[in-house]
Amino acid sequence: MISAYNHHSSIARSEQDTCCKPVSIGGCSDGMSSQMNVMNELISSEDIIAKLEECSEKFSTDEPGNSPATLNGLISSIHSILGNDHGLNDDPLKLKMVREAMESYSSNANDWTKYANYSGGKYTRNLVDAGNGKFNLLILVWSPNNESPIHDHSSSHCMLKMLKGNLVEEIYKPVTDCESSMSSDCTDQLVLKSSTNVAKNQVAYINDNIGYHRMLNPSEGFSVSLHLYSPAFDTCKVFNKETGQAQSASCNVYYTE
Repeated sequence: MISAYNHHSSIARSEQDTCCKPVSIGGCSDGMSSQMNVMNELISSEDIIAKLEECSEKFSTDEPGNSPATLNGLISSIHSILGNDHGLNDDPLKLKMVREAMESYSSNANDWTKYANYSGGKYTRNLVDAGNGKFNLLILVWSPNNESPIHDHSSSHCMLKMLKGNLVEEIYKPVTDCESSMSSDCTDQLVLKSSTNVAKNQVAYINDNIGYHRMLNPSEGFSVSLHLYSPAFDTCKVFNKETGQAQSASCNVYYTE
């Protein structure tokens, strides 16, 4: 099992930090003493490089409201938004903030390649972060010209971001309400409501009120996507496209090295 990334503490910023401020050379008056003062205040190239590296680290620190610079920064931002014991919980503000954080992160393969394991089949699920008990994060690796079954999300929120390649999201809605039917043979016929291409760095969102969906990789290459589920769930329903019949499926199987 891929172990979850557990370091999510924000790096404190010092408001008094002088990082990346211009280097002062001092006043220049005539005479040898002025030249000596200038020489004494010059900073070596090694010092400048060290300072720039320090600045780079500080400005890559990710906090709510900033654009996450790395996948780890995005994870930290999501933890900061949701806190220690909250999920999306149908909270429009949290949903908006998490979506903006995911949209702001620019995919970098150096961030996520270590999670992008493929073990065969249509797609492989890799656990990236176990969350706080109210959400989790997965990376899915999709093989070429393949798709998921049509499925629900067990009343959970699902948000995905494309990291590599593209996927097509097909959203289906039932056309009958079997819950109100007296017939035990009733099945919800599924109708395709929309088909949307999700390209690299784009974000898509769905819940069961919107409909059920399936994701397709139409390309000749592998695609990779980041998924946030809130709350995390162990089982879901998969649907027969032609008949609408549903059956339970396990959704807690992750890649194991």
